[in-house]
Amino acid sequence: MKSTIARLRADGILAARPLLCRLFGLYLLCAAVSVPLPLIGVVLPVGTAALTAIRKTTARPLSDALVLLSGLFLFCADALWRSGNAAQFVGISLFFVLTTLLLLRAEDFKTLRPLSPRQITYLLIGIPSALCVLISILCICRYLSYQASCFDLGIFAQMFHSMKTDLSQITTCERNEPLSHFSVHISPIYYLLLPLYLLIPATETLLIAQAVIALSGVIPLLLLCRHLNFGLHSRLMISLLYCASAAILTPCFYDFHENVFLPPLLLWFVYAAERGKYPLCAVSGILILLVKEDAPIYLLCIGLYYLCTSERRKLGAILISVSVAYFLVALHLLDQYGEGAMVHRTYGDLMSDPSGGIGTVICSVLRNPARFLSLCFSAEKLPFLLAMLLPLAFLPLITKRPARLFFCLPFAVMNLAPSYPYAADIRFQYVFGTFTCLLCAALLNLSDLSQQHRRTLLPMMTAVTCLGCICFNSGNLSYLPQYLTNRSSYAQTADALDSIPPNASVCADSWYLPHLAQRRTLYLLQGAQPALYHCDYAVVNASDEHADVQIAHLTAEGYQRISAPDDRCILFQKPDYIAQNQLASDDFSTLGHKE
Repeated sequence: MKSTIARLRADGILAARPLLCRLFGLYLLCAAVSVPLPLIGVVLPVGTAALTAIRKTTARPLSDALVLLSGLFLFCADALWRSGNAAQFVGISLFFVLTTLLLLRAEDFKTLRPLSPRQITYLLIGIPSALCVLISILCICRYLSYQASCFDLGIFAQMFHSMKTDLSQITTCERNEPLSHFSVHISPIYYLLLPLYLLIPATETLLIAQAVIALSGVIPLLLLCRHLNFGLHSRLMISLLYCASAAILTPCFYDFHENVFLPPLLLWFVYAAERGKYPLCAVSGILILLVKEDAPIYLLCIGLYYLCTSERRKLGAILISVSVAYFLVALHLLDQYGEGAMVHRTYGDLMSDPSGGIGTVICSVLRNPARFLSLCFSAEKLPFLLAMLLPLAFLPLITKRPARLFFCLPFAVMNLAPSYPYAADIRFQYVFGTFTCLLCAALLNLSDLSQQHRRTLLPMMTAVTCLGCICFNSGNLSYLPQYLTNRSSYAQTADALDSIPPNASVCADSWYLPHLAQRRTLYLLQGAQPALYHCDYAVVNASDEHADVQIAHLTAEGYQRISAPDDRCILFQKPDYIAQNQLASDDFSTLGHKE
């Protein structure tokens, strides 16, 4: 203590930095575990004395940095637990970053004990695998707990049933009429999963496949990092940054969507382009176009970047030409044979004419770019914007090569500019591709920095990413205990739904519809005056606000209540369906008797 006081007198406040790290780290640890205030007064001096004794056998920056980072991270994680709020995430993450920058130096990160190559290899394999298993279990528990609805799991569950039956993408629940999903979105990429679905024809297969596809992006990511000369420890942190990113994990809990193919395919494409592997570029580029009608925007922006580089201008020109041509063809097909592109829903605030197409939006942006910028940086979208960029340390925007800013263009066009509220929400599938483009830009810019800057930035980026994962996904952990607690009740409901014959037509509440999707005719029961579509069965959710009206309407139509396995699920059957089945059964019995 005397030596510390002497150093304070000689060197000023800088000499107290190690002591401040220890004290503040211990205090935050106590605050995170809710230690009573009087006890904190005992823990701080005792803990500081113990750490001072440990310092005699351990490098001082190591113990000080670990104590501070551990306490700071646990405190911030506790503050973000179950919040799910982008604004809180941004504020607490900034507190974490500023505190780290004020109290730690680059050499503090340098002295952290490195892992062996074998340990890093185990982690590179184990972290994505463990997360894949965890996400799959939680998503299946969410589905089995009847918390996945018609929009969108029910739609794709019925669509895959049609694909298995006759290779079509016909659904009846998407618009409550027989309709090919190609009329809404052009997504041939779904057929890649059809062999797996034929092997295991279940809705759970789609949920597991989504988790595997999303986290498989770590493979091209590691290859890209090795090409950019990142060290083994840097690759480990970057892989953790990807696997724990809220923009990769959180959308997996919102049912199932084709956008999940974008992260691995975009990373494969950028890796192939950087390495000059043009056959792999062609394969991954074609698959990207097959994801959705708006997927060419990603290749267009990447093509603009390569067009501005001296090495790959030919590749950039090809990408731009192919992307624009495919985009125009896709829009034409939707206008002629489908329901048209959802331009007004997405960019309604940029359209003076609601009946106009994408050309109207482009003209509006060129005529009034200030309007476009005002939509991108509106007050309600600012927390989302920061939540996407803060884990990447704003590196996509910090570059000596302005052409790399084209990687940020999909983020502005597809997340910030749209008036569609779900586009600027990290919990939905619209961030899969845009975050991947931001990540590619961040890695390219990070590779230009010195080892010292990388050593400082990567741990903080990884820590902030993990905080975002906790913030936006901690609530999803409740799906498992909730399912285990009510498993018997859910099983009774499942048995009742399974009792409906597979060839019967059904009109079901949105929350029960995904569990009935393995059939040709399935409609959504909704509203105070539901259209029953002359279905054989109806499934009502008693907790719906219109349930009483729906039950009265079914009763007036002659439907008979046949089952109520729990307080929510009520099954009705059409009388003439009973008579028809009885008649068919009698005819069969008579035929057998005559023989």
